[in-house]
Amino acid sequence: MRTFLMLCLVALITGCSKDDDAPAYSEKQQKALSVFNGTFADYQYSNLSGNDILPEPDQIVFSTQYPEPVELRVDDYMDGSKYMGEAHGECVYKQYVVDKYENVECYYKIAYDASALTLYRKSNKEMYHNYTLSIDSETEFKLYQSGLSLPYIFKKQ
Repeated sequence: MRTFLMLCLVALITGCSKDDDAPAYSEKQQKALSVFNGTFADYQYSNLSGNDILPEPDQIVFSTQYPEPVELRVDDYMDGSKYMGEAHGECVYKQYVVDKYENVECYYKIAYDASALTLYRKSNKEMYHNYTLSIDSETEFKLYQSGLSLPYIFKKQ
């Protein structure tokens, strides 16, 4: 009887450990998420014309962060629910076009190893941009875009 009780106790203890207790994000994703809050402005491309930053630099405003990844899906009449990607939060990408800012509301995703940042348009959940990411500090990160020789360098405002 004593052996039976010990086996039951061991089964209860080991049976209670769930994978649900594992963090939703990798250690590097968590570190990146701690940086991605508030407004960041690009000073690389905005500063190419001289010593001072232009008054209308590209900006990314990071707002909501999700406690765990959210699936992005769109409903399609013919194909049903279509998986578009995964989101870790929401942001607005502000790009100065002609005489005003174009505000693109986005979802964002950070790669498992924090080596990439993907933006999805909120309007249709399609990919807006995919960047190679390098985080230099709590207040600065670089986004490398295919086809451009220099990265965007964003600093916290």
